[in-house]
Amino acid sequence: MIRMILTGILALAGLLWVGLAASMQADGDVALGASPASLQQGGLHLFIADLTGAEEIPPVYSHASGRAFVVLDEDNNTLYWRLMVSDIVSITLAHIHDGAVGVNGPPVIDLYTGEGGFAAGNPISGTVSLTGTQMTKLLSGDYYANVHTAENPNGEIRGQLREVSPDQFNAVLHGEHETPPVETTASGWARFLVSDSLDEIDYEVFVSDTISITAAHLHPGWPGEAGPPRIPLYNAQTDPVLFDNSHPLSGTASLSPLDLLDLVSGYYYINIHTAAYPGGEIRGQVNSGPHILKAVLEGIHETPPLTDTLGAGQAYAVLDDDLHTLLWRVAVTDLVSITQAHFHIAPPGASGPPEIDLFTGAGAFDSAHPISGTVVLTDTQVSSLVAGNFYANVHTSAHPAGEIRGQLYFWTPPTRYTAVLSGTNEVPPVETGASGEAVFVIHPEMELDRM
Repeated sequence: MIRMILTGILALAGLLWVGLAASMQADGDVALGASPASLQQGGLHLFIADLTGAEEIPPVYSHASGRAFVVLDEDNNTLYWRLMVSDIVSITLAHIHDGAVGVNGPPVIDLYTGEGGFAAGNPISGTVSLTGTQMTKLLSGDYYANVHTAENPNGEIRGQLREVSPDQFNAVLHGEHETPPVETTASGWARFLVSDSLDEIDYEVFVSDTISITAAHLHPGWPGEAGPPRIPLYNAQTDPVLFDNSHPLSGTASLSPLDLLDLVSGYYYINIHTAAYPGGEIRGQVNSGPHILKAVLEGIHETPPLTDTLGAGQAYAVLDDDLHTLLWRVAVTDLVSITQAHFHIAPPGASGPPEIDLFTGAGAFDSAHPISGTVVLTDTQVSSLVAGNFYANVHTSAHPAGEIRGQLYFWTPPTRYTAVLSGTNEVPPVETGASGEAVFVIHPEMELDRM
């Protein structure tokens, strides 16, 4: 498996455009690195394994994938772990094995012995005490996670545990993410920076259209689940600071080993409680990946609507994990004499001035030539984007105020893509009996596995 950081997904007309950073480490992303020769007391240590059939010895052809998260506590003798899998059936066992990359070894730590539920969509977690020898093996990169199935009793998916250094996490907050959903115009976004010792986070939280915030917390729970408050971020009765639409919240919170495990595995969500919604008005899952937005551009979305155009288009944007870098692409059909294109700020049904230039008239922009670019947003622009107030607008000579327009909304893409390879698909076609299949799986944090 080759693991690469996904920094752009822009799709159009059934085609997928993927921008990938070719390196295994990028600023602000989870970085894989060599294990240290010795551990410093007082901090936490995190190990992650990406599991695929290609890592098995010998390789196993399987669409299954998984991820193991392991946190070593401050005393360096207790592991907190979580194992998540997808597209796999009939799991019989799961272990941590002793073995370097490319080498099979015996199981040394039981993760699943067949008791209880362990399947796709149902992660398992636990704790285990380590001996000094086991700690040394873990630090040396000689442990791997292995999931066994009835069809592949020696292991269907496997991944080497490597120490990682997470940098930042983020969340986009809306009422529809609450359980049950809340109808509200309020929205928000949050950034979390993890300390070098992995036992603290610095946080910033921005909100819009909220009234009377009473509290904010990190809660444990998967999307669609509600959990109790775990890490307090704000209490209106005791905190001597303002937290409202004009005053972002910032602070520092401590992380226990379990907190770090829940944070990196996507089990935490941030919840903003208000007087009107004491259980929470807006909520967002905390993750380390970017967010994808999509707009469908048509004349009927203009203000006032245009009904005399056949023009259409799509805009895709990727809000990077820093929640400020926006990668975008716009493609159109049946338009002539395009003069300009912009991102504007206004809600649906209202018009706003151009905010970000996409096309100013230089170069080609038509049905055969989509346009792409990158822009760094301000905090205010991020808040407008999260609130659903960004729209893409394409101006033409016939309609200088705009011929097609579409509001940018957050969009969840398919998680699996398959390409069937044959010589007839080459340009020009190649006569060959060779064939192949490529499977791409996108993780929730927008990292790509190629199997």
